[in-house]
Amino acid sequence: MRKYLKPFIFTALACTFLLSAEISIDAASKVAINDTNFARAVKEYAEEADTNKDGYLSKKEASKITKVRFFSQYNVDSFKGIEYFTDIKEFYYRADYATDDYDDVNIYETSTAPEIDLSGFQKLSQVTIDSRNPYLKTVSLQDCNNLKNVVIEGRREGCVENLSLKGCTNLRTLTLDCINVKKLNLSGLKKLTDISASGDYLETLNLKKCSSLKTVFAGGNCLTKLKLKGAKNLENLTVTGSALSSLDLSTNTKLKKIYLGQETKLTSLDFSHNTNLTTMECYRTELTALDFSHNKNLVKVDCHNNKNITSINVKGCKKLKNFRFDNTKVSRINVKTNSNLQRLRCENTALEKLNLKNNVNLKKLRCDNTELTTLDLSNTKIRKSSALQCDPDVTVTYAK
Repeated sequence: MRKYLKPFIFTALACTFLLSAEISIDAASKVAINDTNFARAVKEYAEEADTNKDGYLSKKEASKITKVRFFSQYNVDSFKGIEYFTDIKEFYYRADYATDDYDDVNIYETSTAPEIDLSGFQKLSQVTIDSRNPYLKTVSLQDCNNLKNVVIEGRREGCVENLSLKGCTNLRTLTLDCINVKKLNLSGLKKLTDISASGDYLETLNLKKCSSLKTVFAGGNCLTKLKLKGAKNLENLTVTGSALSSLDLSTNTKLKKIYLGQETKLTSLDFSHNTNLTTMECYRTELTALDFSHNKNLVKVDCHNNKNITSINVKGCKKLKNFRFDNTKVSRINVKTNSNLQRLRCENTALEKLNLKNNVNLKKLRCDNTELTTLDLSNTKIRKSSALQCDPDVTVTYAK
């Protein structure tokens, strides 16, 4: 009898140990749903996920939460506990200012969460943050390698000073509006196609080697560096702000449209490598001259209200249809090769002569307040004064 007792005791002890180990492992894989482990807004998702209602959140239960939405009525002061929901695919957060009267129904409080950390969330695909108060300072999305679309919009001063997107190798679109990030390095994100970034504090935007990039909007009165080298598929570029003084477009050979505005400090631009350029618009810049002699696909040029521009070369631009350079210092213009030109505006310039003999498709012309004394429109499509605006003392010959 005694010889069988020892194996029995050993077996019982082993089973007890294994059972205890299983309970310990199971306990370790759960987290108590309470105010210590979860912020109030996140706790609601934990309670929703707790399907067996044991007061604990298991990994399996947490995996069922794939979309989260947070609003100011939750009075979000932190996102503690969000780290347990690593299967989240879509994250949305809106933070309003406090108000005591909203449609006479709801009372909203001010969300004061200073940080959103979703680093390493492997399934995260979409992040949208609409922060209408100044409390949110840091957003970390580092190593979210399935992240495709990010929108962060700020409505007040002081929103989002630190943003980490390192390792987001699948990022496609990025929209940053009115945030306080100073330097944004997105170099090497080869799947990024569209970016819009603006803010009064943005100084540097690095988009080097973003080889799939097609559309860029960059704005801000502190923007001094916009790096586009290697963004070989870039097609549309918009730049605004009063600090940018240089811009290298030599590697952006597929560029089709460019817009410069809001008093950029650029004094010159080289378009000789941008043979696919179709549209160039600039407004209130420091540019002094424009040379489009290499841009045979050019269709539209609008460079009005550029007080320092003295010369524009559109020689050989046979596809050019719309040309506007009013309110500049241009005194001479050659449009002889622009046989498809349809609309021309050159008012408020020092033009003394305008040869339109080859512009057989010209339909509308505005050239008032210039030095012109005669206009020969006989080869154009302008047959009556309704299509022409010029000084009353100009002698005009219309087409028959």
